Parts: sequence; C-alpha cells; structure tokens
Amino acid sequence: NQAPLNEAMAAALVLMSGWDRKSPLADFMCGSGTILIEAAMILRNIAPNKHKRFFGFQTWKDYEPALWKKIYDKALSEEKPVSDIKVYGNDISGVVIDKARENVANAGLLDTIVLRKLPMELVAELHAKLHGSATQQFQSIQQAAKEANPAPETTETPAETP
Repeated sequence: NQAPLNEAMAAALVLMSGWDRKSPLADFMCGSGTILIEAAMILRNIAPNKHKRFFGFQTWKDYEPALWKKIYDKALSEEKPVSDIKVYGNDISGVVIDKARENVANAGLLDTIVLRKLPMELVAELHAKLHGSATQQFQSIQQAAKEANPAPETTETPAETP
C-alpha cells in the first residue's frame, strides 16, 4: 500500500510531537492510519521495515549475511510486548476506518491500535466539556460515539471487545 503520508514523515511527526509514550496517543482524523501505525511501532520499539525482505545493501560486495542476521535478531529481541497504553484513531468515514483497520492488521498492530468511526465535530464538542486525563477523555468520546452510532458501519478491533 502506498500511504498518503510517507511513513518516515509520520514517524518524524510522532517523535517531534513530544509524546511521552506513557500516555495514550490519539489521531482524531486518522485517515489511512499511517501516523497511528508509526506511533504504535515507536511505542513497541518495532524496527522500521521489519517485514521488508530485501534491502539494497544486501547486494554490496562486502555485505555480511551473518552480521545482518545478528543486527536483525537484536532488533527483534528489543521489541516491547503489548502494554495497556493504546494508540487511538478516529475518522468520520467508515470506508476510511475500514482501510485504516486493514493497514493496521497488515502491520500486525491490532492489539495496540483502537479504531472507531467518529465525526470530528463530536470530538471537538466533547473536548470542550471534558477535564480528565487523555484516557478518560477518550473513553468519554468513545461512549458518546457508541451512543451516537449504536450500529457502527465497521467492526471493532479486538482491543475494543471485552
């Protein structure tokens, strides 16, 4: 999939945002989910291009497969397990949320990223009323979304089901 936002740019935006990785991160106009995916990878310390099969340097004369395997295995061993901290994404379009969910599934991050169809107007309205933590705010928004849209157009990710 060609992401509308380059993955490296999305990762840079997340890193420059000041996100502490100890609290949830939310993108309320998540589109295809690129920022969410990069944030979840940063949260879990997953190396970029983990699933890429071939890199140009593997054709170099001095390429050392054993060294590459050692580096790759070290990166895998430093990944963090799923935690209670989640990355949340919403969009007004069910079609867009379905595409984001597909991208999140392809990245293997359904256990870290929670997606819902939710109009930005509702987010802005609720944000003005809320004074709790980011998690409390998002839970209130999610509850309001369920009340406003009791039969969502899309299925929820496993992280949202009991």
